[in-house]
Amino acid sequence: MTKLTFMFFFTIPYSITVGWAWPYLMIALFLAEKPGLENGLVVTAQWRPWFAKRFPFSMAIGRGVVYHPAPGIRGGMLTPTQTQFHEHVHIRQIEDMMLVGFLVAAAVLTVTALAGHAEYRLAALLWFTSAEWRLLSYVASFLRGERLYEDAEPEKSARAQSEHLKPMTIFTE
Repeated sequence: MTKLTFMFFFTIPYSITVGWAWPYLMIALFLAEKPGLENGLVVTAQWRPWFAKRFPFSMAIGRGVVYHPAPGIRGGMLTPTQTQFHEHVHIRQIEDMMLVGFLVAAAVLTVTALAGHAEYRLAALLWFTSAEWRLLSYVASFLRGERLYEDAEPEKSARAQSEHLKPMTIFTE
């Protein structure tokens, strides 16, 4: 998990525009501190204590994570490493969606090029926005009458993959 993955290539548009920028934006807005770098070019920061009291969550967007300074307050995460693993599951979900977006964009570009008018802008738009396609799962959980965030598939998946892990076995080299 400490090596830069092949999947990173597919997240480059989102990483550059959103994933790496938002932790630094939080720092610039004085909401976060302690910037860092974790496995595979994941930019990290930590909520400032005064903000952490009001917002007791860690969160990942793209390849950026802002951690709560005291994991375990909410969401059943018992240790910092479980929280780290949980947020890294979300990063892998983004990588997967970006790969799907790349493949859809390549298919659209191929079909439109064969038809005589290659749609480069549409293909780029599909790839660059594919990380956000997962937001449809939040809409689906709302429409099912479930909890908007906790019952959405990306969150249920990340929780299931991280809740039974032992803290010392998560990050091994």
